[in-house]
Amino acid sequence: MKALEIPLIFYNMLLIELQYLPTLEYFCALYKAEHIVIEAQEYFVKQTFRNRTNILTSQGINRLSIPILDGNKKIPVQNIRIDHKQKWVNNHWRAIQSAYGKAPFFEYYAEYFK
Repeated sequence: MKALEIPLIFYNMLLIELQYLPTLEYFCALYKAEHIVIEAQEYFVKQTFRNRTNILTSQGINRLSIPILDGNKKIPVQNIRIDHKQKWVNNHWRAIQSAYGKAPFFEYYAEYFK
């Protein structure tokens, strides 16, 4: 097979959407698949894990959401724009630090999330 050829039939192929800080189940599905295709042509759907995630804090579940510009319109995922005027980056980082700052290996992985 040449380097640029794409096989027509994939066995154990996974077509999956992008997610913000995905769940463990998401990574288990990725691990089990031989071929992974990330869907980039779909339309953005509100109130999904594409721009939301849940973290577990001492007070329970904390829902984090990335603010999206024009999120109410039918927009392809690749055309979504993040609203950087809001302080969501700092708020999310503080929430993650507060929830997981004392967890083993947090210091090791923290820079990947910062």
